[in-house]
Amino acid sequence: MRPVMLHCYPCLTYADPDAALVFLREAFDFVPLVVHRDAEGRIAHAEVARGSVALMIGPPRAERGWAAASSLPQRHASLYVALVAATSQDVDALCARAWEAGALVTRPPEDTPYGTREFTVRDPEGQEWHVGNYHPLGNASTEVLVDTDAHADALADVGDDARSMSTMEHASS
Repeated sequence: MRPVMLHCYPCLTYADPDAALVFLREAFDFVPLVVHRDAEGRIAHAEVARGSVALMIGPPRAERGWAAASSLPQRHASLYVALVAATSQDVDALCARAWEAGALVTRPPEDTPYGTREFTVRDPEGQEWHVGNYHPLGNASTEVLVDTDAHADALADVGDDARSMSTMEHASS
């Protein structure tokens, strides 16, 4: 099998996907790429993006075992959003923006022992978001556990993903 580039798209289940679209736009600047609605006009599936980060969101579906975070007795997962080349002020400003959009700040912005600034919020339906300027392969204070030359070579071998690029360009226009 030849090596291929791997993309990971978190899928988040919301009791009210329409409200989630508004929150994600207001809090984190995610732009809707695709919104599929059912016969009653409810969101059946949506995709949002900011830069090269894409998320899929949709409603609970009992037949698939999908439940909204707001219906669960405790958190089931969380996301870490890395702000590439962000300053501490950028991190603080995004935390304030998320709070203004309705997020609950569960960990205010703080400097970490590993050299980054981070915060944690819970969105209106209970999804947990960790946000900071940490980048696994770009933080000089972190011991890198992968061969970055091989990683760079692998990225160069893959080339541009034409579908992703055209989708991102369409979303930003």
